[in-house]
Amino acid sequence: MENQYTVQNLEYAVSVFYNSEHNERAQAHQWLTTAQRCPEAWSFVWELLQPTKPTEVQFFAATTLHTKLLRCWGEVPEESHEELKNKILHAVLSYAKGPKIVLNRLCISLAAFILQQASTDLVSILSPLSAAEHRPLLLEVLTVIPEEFNSMTMLSPLRVKNRIILQKACPAVLDDMLQCLQSVYSKEPPSEETIQWWWLAALCCGSWLTLGADEASPERGISVDLAQRLPLVNALFSVVQQLYTHHEVISDSALEACEAALSAVRAAGAAPDAARSPGAALQLLSELAALAAPILARDNVPNSINEDAARSPGVALQLLSELAALAAPILARDNVPNSINEELLSAIATCAVSLTECHSRAIVTAIEREGHSGALQTLELLLASQAAPGHYPIHETRSHLVTAVWYTVQDEILCLSPSPGAAWRGLFSRLLRALLTKSEAPAEQLARDDAELLRCYRQDLADTAMYCFGVLGDYSFTIIEAAWREATTDCRREACLHILLALGDTTPQSKAPGDLIVMLEHAVNTAASCEDKELCNTALHCLVMSI
Repeated sequence: MENQYTVQNLEYAVSVFYNSEHNERAQAHQWLTTAQRCPEAWSFVWELLQPTKPTEVQFFAATTLHTKLLRCWGEVPEESHEELKNKILHAVLSYAKGPKIVLNRLCISLAAFILQQASTDLVSILSPLSAAEHRPLLLEVLTVIPEEFNSMTMLSPLRVKNRIILQKACPAVLDDMLQCLQSVYSKEPPSEETIQWWWLAALCCGSWLTLGADEASPERGISVDLAQRLPLVNALFSVVQQLYTHHEVISDSALEACEAALSAVRAAGAAPDAARSPGAALQLLSELAALAAPILARDNVPNSINEDAARSPGVALQLLSELAALAAPILARDNVPNSINEELLSAIATCAVSLTECHSRAIVTAIEREGHSGALQTLELLLASQAAPGHYPIHETRSHLVTAVWYTVQDEILCLSPSPGAAWRGLFSRLLRALLTKSEAPAEQLARDDAELLRCYRQDLADTAMYCFGVLGDYSFTIIEAAWREATTDCRREACLHILLALGDTTPQSKAPGDLIVMLEHAVNTAASCEDKELCNTALHCLVMSI
């Protein structure tokens, strides 16, 4: 191939890359990579971005532009910055209707230009996108600016300058996103256009709320006052509420909007500043109850926590309470095996786990000292997710998301009080019973991949049972023995021995509790007479453990 970067040669090389065999593709890739680094690339990208070119050629041009902005910024004289900015903006507007893959790369290129120039006037640069018909483009560019800041390599002085600029812009951007989300307060079913709008705004919120999250220290990240973000979090929760209310099946664009909204809430509640302000985070956890009141009324969910939520002074607990209350009707309707809304339930569980891990001390303290209903509802939500009906991974795929969070909760409980009270013992007793149920293997034969997932899952459940022992102590064996007596199938009995095996090293033989001895007697009798292979193997492992 001629070493001449003409438009014809570049188009031919792109065609070879996408349509030829491996060796020719490798050669084309190497030549195209070299072309991206040459000074002529600043010129040929605009010719390759013409609307008459094939999509793969346009994408190569947009990718080349981004590469040049990242690696060859020094080749652009300062007097050419304005012209380059206008060209990029024109390209973004030209591709407003797609192809999406090209538009996204051009938006990222505009973000890279903004960061390389370290402009203090974002409003002026983005003003061509402020017209109503271009607002989706504006949201997409705003979304990728923090992502580009987080991933882009730049010298320390430039990073510091950009951090200061973006930190100043962050409150205004989030306030604009709040205005974008105001339409959630509608009694009518949202249109597809509205859902798309909510999705874009939620993505933008999540991006700016995680701005600088990977910096070396929390102080160097972008500061977000959690208490001031309450209205925004409420609007994000309302997105989920509205979409759930008007859609029996949450899928496609509605599911994407829900997941983006919950991800943004997670970013707000788990930010470094939020961890340093437990009062603000607790308040956020409480307000979901008020937002979810119409759903609670529809589904007749008892024990509403709205009254305590209104009185809660802590922002973190308020957030957790709201999440729990929002999830209550969803769980009431969809917490069944093979739920049609399994992905939404998983997104809610993920959000609850993230917020609980970040604010576990505030949650445990509030329950211990005040009996805070919002914090209790959060733990109930986690417990409901852990005890999802059906067998994992056949009927549900969310219970495994929750297992690790119980260690964090248990650790905070024991730090606060070496002798946990009745409320904690009751919670962890129910958790242990849920683990016994979830450890039960399905009777049907599983495919190899599913069998491996279940094996790893059961190990996670066994580890979680250890956290239960940290709170319950020897009473754990009483629960297991009672479950054995109530068992009517070999699968259930095997699950009891599986959890017993996990707790086998917790008690010295010299002072083994009575119910542990009884369970070992059950294991002896089972090993001697059982015909079920899995049950017999687990019983034998229990006996080996006891030696």
